[in-house]
Formats: sequence, structure tokens, C-alpha cells
Amino acid sequence: MKKSKKRRLAGLSAGRTTALLAAVLAAGMPVQAADTVPALTVASSSGKDIFELFFYPKGDGPSGDQRSVRNPSSAEMQGIASGWKIWADVLGPGAANREACIIDVVMDSDRGNAHCGSDIADSDGGMTLLGESIVKGSPNRGRAFMDLGTGAANGSPAPVPLHTDAGEIYSTSVHEAGHGLGLASAITSTAFGEPPLLSAMDKHLFTKGPNGEVVHLRDVKDMAQVVRVDKKGKFYQSKQVTMSDGDKRYSWNREVDKSDLPEGAFLIGEESSSGVFFRGPATTAALETHGPTGLPGVRINGFEHMGKDSTGKEKVYEPDLSHLELAHSMMSHQNYRNYNFFMEAELAVLKDLGYRIDLKRFYGSSIYGSSISGIIVNDDPFYARSADGRGWIVGQP
Repeated sequence: MKKSKKRRLAGLSAGRTTALLAAVLAAGMPVQAADTVPALTVASSSGKDIFELFFYPKGDGPSGDQRSVRNPSSAEMQGIASGWKIWADVLGPGAANREACIIDVVMDSDRGNAHCGSDIADSDGGMTLLGESIVKGSPNRGRAFMDLGTGAANGSPAPVPLHTDAGEIYSTSVHEAGHGLGLASAITSTAFGEPPLLSAMDKHLFTKGPNGEVVHLRDVKDMAQVVRVDKKGKFYQSKQVTMSDGDKRYSWNREVDKSDLPEGAFLIGEESSSGVFFRGPATTAALETHGPTGLPGVRINGFEHMGKDSTGKEKVYEPDLSHLELAHSMMSHQNYRNYNFFMEAELAVLKDLGYRIDLKRFYGSSIYGSSISGIIVNDDPFYARSADGRGWIVGQP
């Protein structure tokens, strides 16, 4: 990968795709193939460099198994950069990273799909490398990987996402960035025979056990304790399966009787009926802004069907645990979303992971739950926030 001198452009810096890439992002013009990897440094509104995006051309990538199968278009680069720019503005005031975190972007051929992730840092907290750099100012430069499939619409930031069968680039970028920042489980990355690998998000998850007792994922010591519950109430533990590409992974399709469940079993239902919740101080405060709602936390997406094994006969199930299942929210895994950015409770989840975010910069008040009785009074003003994030600047919009 070649890097080159950058130049500043309206909060974005352009790496040497020649000066042409700068014009592309400013005017949406077509871009010609460059002989180097196009790079954009995404800065916050205050001018601090937060992310550096590298867009790899066909055949190139950050590693042997992460390579672009096609060249990125100018519209794709612009849409992806716009999504990360929003995060630079949200995280910028509290960001501790010493230099821009690297985001390696490759182009995929999978229609309507995208991915983003970052390795777990070598610390007890379970943060991603990207998150630890922003939260703690880690001496290791934060890094994440993102790929984008085909077919996504070239929409601009709008009140709600554009609903196409293959998604829309800007909102897809915002969503995927959330995973790289730490909204991701590490359970399925656990090596066979090893104790569960837990991310920072995993350590906030809880569910109810077989007898209604509260069980926290952070207390699970053996993968045998992670149990799938299907829609009929049947229980399944994991076993090793081989996928069609030769990859060996866990699949939760070995049925067991309730009486044979291990002590401390962590029960996970399917998709948005998982029964698993995320809870932390900031999340609880956001959910209960106007008093108790009866919500135990933010619901988490559960088991998903991941295809079939190499024989083509056996379905493979894995716990997702990486999406926030508020109704039609940006970070959900639902087919229809009403939001083009995070709800207050979703931002609160990131705050509970360690990010310094003043939630009231974006939301004066939020109401969660249903059938709430009584009168709700909202006296939070529409004013700018103070520099310390503890109050409003009266009279300043």
C-alpha cells in the first residue's frame, strides 16, 4: 500500500489520488483510476483528524484475504466518507486518539451487503482497536476494516434512509461504523475448547436462565453454557461444523433436554426475540428519562440462520449479539428502519462502552416504552451545549 502527501478539503483530507479526488468529494464528479490507494482523512467539525479511510482498487487490499474485487466509484467513496464524517463529529469532542485511525475499505461483489470490524485490543476491557484508540488514546494506531457490496443507492444524508433492496451507502456506512466502534460480539470468534472470548459489548449483556434467574454473559466460563432457544422453546448447544468453504465454526443445533442444561446457562432466542439485553448506567438513564418504563435494557439481536454446512443438509445457527433491536432503529438488523442515525439510547450504549459523548448535544429528551400514563413534561431547551457538556448555553441555538 502506498501512502502519499495529503491536502485539506472542507474537513476531509485527500490522499494522492491526485487533486482529482478532492474535486470528486466537493462536486460529485467522476474519478479516474489512480496508481495509489485513494485516502481520505476525516476530521471532526473542530478540525481534529479522527479517521483515515483507504479505498483499495481492484486486486489490492490490506491483507491477502481482504482485497477489492472491483474499483470503488466516486459516489461510493463519497457516501462512505460522509457516514464516517458523522461519527467524527459525534466522537470528536471526546476523542483521545493521537492520530487518525485507519479504516481499510475494500469493494465486494456481494449485492446488498457490507461488513465492518476491528480486532479486539490486547486489554481486559474487550474494546476494539478502533475504540480503544479513540477512548483511551492507545499508543497503537486504531484500525478497522470495512467492505461494501454492490447495488447500494448513492443517497445523501436525509431525514430517513432510502429504502432500496440493496440499501443506501451513507446509512450503511453509519451502521457498519457502529460495529467497528465496538457494537459487536466476539463469542463466535472463540477458539474450540477455549473459554468464551468476550468483547466490551458482550460484558454488558444479560438474559434469563432456565428458571427465570438473571444470567450475565460476563459470567459464562464455557461455550457449553451458551444455549439457543428456538421458537418452539427447544434448547440447543453448540458443536463444530465444516462450512462449504472448509471453514470450521460453531453451530448451535445439537438439541438437549432442559434437564441437561449446564448451570449458569445463557439462553438466547432467535433474532429480535432473543431475550438478551444490554444494560449500563447511561443506557438506563436514557431509557428512563421520564421515569421507569419497564424496559430491562436495549434488546439485542439473537441467533440467526447462517446457511448450511458442507453437506448441505444441516442448518448452521450462530448468535449475532451485535445489533440493537429498538424499533426500526439504525443499529438494528430489521429490514425497515425509520432513522438515519442513532437514537439516544443507541448512543448511550456507546457511552457505556467508554466513549465520551454528550447525549444532549443531539437529543433534548427521548421517550421509550409504551402505555405510559400521566403527563410528560419536557423542559429541555433547544440551545447549544456548554463546553464541559453539563448544561446549555442559554440563547445560543
